[in-house]
Amino acid sequence: MIGSVLERYGLGFADAGLEREFKDEYVLRHIPIYQVVIFVAGFATYSFVLWDRAIDPQNWAFGQAIRLYVMIPVLWTTGALLWVRPMRQHLEWLISISGILSTASLAVIYLHLKRGFDFGAVGPIIVGVWVFSIFQIRFGYSLLFLVGSSIVFFGIQVFLSTAGPETLTVNLLGVAGAGLSGLWAATMRERTRREQFVTVRALGEARGRIQELLDSMLPKEIARRMQAGEQVIADTHGDVSVVFADLVGFTALSTRLSPTQLVDMLNRLFSRFDDRAEQFKVEKIKTIGDAYMAVAGVSERQPNHAQRAALFAFAMHEEVEALSAELGYAINVRVGLHVGPVVAGVIGRKRPAFDCWGEAVNMASRLEHTAPPGAILVSETAYRRLRTQYRATAIDDVELRGLGRTKAYVLHVADAGVGVSPHLS
Repeated sequence: MIGSVLERYGLGFADAGLEREFKDEYVLRHIPIYQVVIFVAGFATYSFVLWDRAIDPQNWAFGQAIRLYVMIPVLWTTGALLWVRPMRQHLEWLISISGILSTASLAVIYLHLKRGFDFGAVGPIIVGVWVFSIFQIRFGYSLLFLVGSSIVFFGIQVFLSTAGPETLTVNLLGVAGAGLSGLWAATMRERTRREQFVTVRALGEARGRIQELLDSMLPKEIARRMQAGEQVIADTHGDVSVVFADLVGFTALSTRLSPTQLVDMLNRLFSRFDDRAEQFKVEKIKTIGDAYMAVAGVSERQPNHAQRAALFAFAMHEEVEALSAELGYAINVRVGLHVGPVVAGVIGRKRPAFDCWGEAVNMASRLEHTAPPGAILVSETAYRRLRTQYRATAIDDVELRGLGRTKAYVLHVADAGVGVSPHLS
């Protein structure tokens, strides 16, 4: 009930976890400052002995004793408790109770001073200024302090002192007016800080989503370079492995499936490719229709990038077979793999994209177009890197569009099984 009311007026969060986060940020992070303030407050409290002496030169010693043996120990005990980590969670209770006890102590002092309550409003007002302005306790605890201190102060004045109704009225107006003003100011501050807290948290979450999106579009190192302000990113890599994959019979399949089914199928398949690329530290470059391009060794130096690319290629076949079984219709894929130099960089301003260019890219693309359905066709350069780990069938005379005839190899899975390699550590 109380929580819903506080939430309605911007003084609470329905989510308990969010409320704890706000408490940590709004209250607990200021503990080192509070410890210093409480220590100083002890000296400031004792300095008002001069005030007591000015009011009543005959009876001021009693006030001195109360300040020295009650108020200062209460304050410094509160400060000391903040060094005990479990007690820090109860900081707002400590501050509220300490403020109430300080106000009660002042009322007791005024009882023993001639005409003490004639000047009585000053003490509670000063205590209220400290509590409301310096200690950023939340609304509930501020209200607890205001109500509790008012009850003890006016209770002692009404039932124990001889002060007349005029003095009571003046003190009531002064203390209540200052207390309500302080409570209002503390409330507005807390509401503002809660709004800021929610805004900053939302901005942080949005920034995190943007970072995730950026990292999904670009290699992390490239994203960091762009965020650092680098305008033109173009790097030459002398030795990387380029993988192209393409679904076989995709055009025919698209006539049998609805657009929703087709997009869902591609999304599920390419999402699995993305997971496998991350598994083998292969960088996804782009998708074009039903084609998928990835490169190993471009975002970080990997002596075994060809092995990673091969494992990724076999994993793609695994995922295609698994999805085909799940969907109940035939899907097949062919893959081309080549090792060579590329130029890699970022193009575009509104939709920046990381891409690779060069003869190695063209070769891998042509190998993929030429590969038999369900096969992984690799160049001779790639085969030299992989021949100790994989079996292969040589094809001596392969016609690659635009590149002429060359020797290529159909790669077969190693006897140890897909995804197993002692060299990937």
